[in-house]
Amino acid sequence: MLKRIKPSPAMAVALLALFVALGSGAYAQAVNSVDTAQLRNGAVTNAKLARNSVWNAQIGGGVVRTNNLARDSVRNNNIARNSVWHAQLGGGVVQQNNLNAALASELPATDEFYIGYGIQLNPCCTYRDMGAITIKTTGSGWVLAVGAPLFENRSSTAADVLCQFRVNGIGSGSGQSSVPASGRGQVTVLSRMFVPKGPHRIELGCFDFNAGDVITRPSDVILIGTGTSSLR
Repeated sequence: MLKRIKPSPAMAVALLALFVALGSGAYAQAVNSVDTAQLRNGAVTNAKLARNSVWNAQIGGGVVRTNNLARDSVRNNNIARNSVWHAQLGGGVVQQNNLNAALASELPATDEFYIGYGIQLNPCCTYRDMGAITIKTTGSGWVLAVGAPLFENRSSTAADVLCQFRVNGIGSGSGQSSVPASGRGQVTVLSRMFVPKGPHRIELGCFDFNAGDVITRPSDVILIGTGTSSLR
């Protein structure tokens, strides 16, 4: 006849745990044995992920797309400096209304005037006006003027053309170039001028050192204002 054994409390707890484990069909789960195929859609949510636990290396290429992101979920402070370049942006993605006011104010403002065909240059050293414009700046600052007027020399000798910008009647920046006989040429003129707030008249004048027969060809002059000197 078998002797009745009274189990100790510890043994009773162990037996109960074994019974529950065998009865429920539980089994030990190996490390890294749960993959995406065993997860229901929506089972892993933001609340179940530790902060900074998912990085680029854990995400396959093209997995996260625009329609997976909540509106305004990616902001400036979420993007590393110099991590997004024009190659990653589609054409027309960034418009001026996508920029905050501080950044938009740093964009250069531009204006221009046109040099028409057939203006006859004066001989040395009287400037002939090629064109002019009056600009108005919102504050003191720098304005850059860029001109590359085209010329046609109708004489049989080479011409030597000099051009100069004038700001409110004062010379600022000049350029000089030779125009071949019976040919065409171009003079590049750059001027970087510091102007106070208010209206300013910008002119471009040229003359021919050799007093030949030189006329203008159609071309543009561009003005660029930056920062507080933005044009308006």
